[in-house]
Amino acid sequence: MNSVAMFAARLRTSNNFRLELLWLLIVGHLVFNLFFVGFNPRPIESSVSETQQRYYNEYFHGKYITDQELNPPPSGFVVWFRSFSWRLWLIELIAGIIYFPIALREEVGRAWQHARERTHTWRDAPDQPVPVIVGTPTTTVANAPIRTRRDDTFRQAWIFIREFAASIIAEILGERVVR
Repeated sequence: MNSVAMFAARLRTSNNFRLELLWLLIVGHLVFNLFFVGFNPRPIESSVSETQQRYYNEYFHGKYITDQELNPPPSGFVVWFRSFSWRLWLIELIAGIIYFPIALREEVGRAWQHARERTHTWRDAPDQPVPVIVGTPTTTVANAPIRTRRDDTFRQAWIFIREFAASIIAEILGERVVR
């Protein structure tokens, strides 16, 4: 199988590969815009008077003209292309942000399921009663209610978040290591 067919097959079947290509395009377009297209369609206004600009340009460039005459502002196609390129990059960025959770939905689903299983395993384990003293200091430990794992929602939430984060990192980085 040649490399073009392998590339096409990966592009068709792998959400993560499409996501990588999209972000590669976004970053490449950003670098192109920053280095070749630029930001500002207007020339920078100088605080120096026109006479000083003319003498400076005559001395250094041999022309008795102002900075604006020396470097005229871009017009026509250049301004249109600059505007079009930045708007296209913004659309690509929005598409990349929207596609990010779509591309990772399988990994997130597997990580979510793994985290739920681990949380349920922890929650359904036999309780190790820990006495909780409620009320006045005269309440005895024997009469105090027992907190169970099923009642400890904060701990369950923390275990779920920890397991979910570990699973999603393992899913994403594990794919990199396997390739």
